Amino acid sequence: MLKANGIGLPPAPPERPTASLGSIPAGARFNDAEITASVAKDGGAGLVACSQIMGQSIREDIGAMFGQFHMNKAQFGVRL
Repeated sequence: MLKANGIGLPPAPPERPTASLGSIPAGARFNDAEITASVAKDGGAGLVACSQIMGQSIREDIGAMFGQFHMNKAQFGVRL
C-alpha cells in the first residue's frame, strides 16, 4: 500500500544468517540451567510486581485484575 502511494518504505534489517548449533562456540551458548534460572527469575519478579500492585491499588477492580495476573503467573510457574 505504501509503495502504491509513492511513500518510501522504512529501512528493513538485513536477513538473519542461518546458523547450526555446531557453529556456535561452546562458551557462547546458553545452557539449560541458565535459561531455567532466567525464566524463574523473571517469573518471580512478575509475581512480586503483581503482588505490589494488588496491595497498593485503591480500586478493587484493578486489584482483582492483577490478582488474576498473579494467579496465571503462579500457574505458569507450577507448570514450568
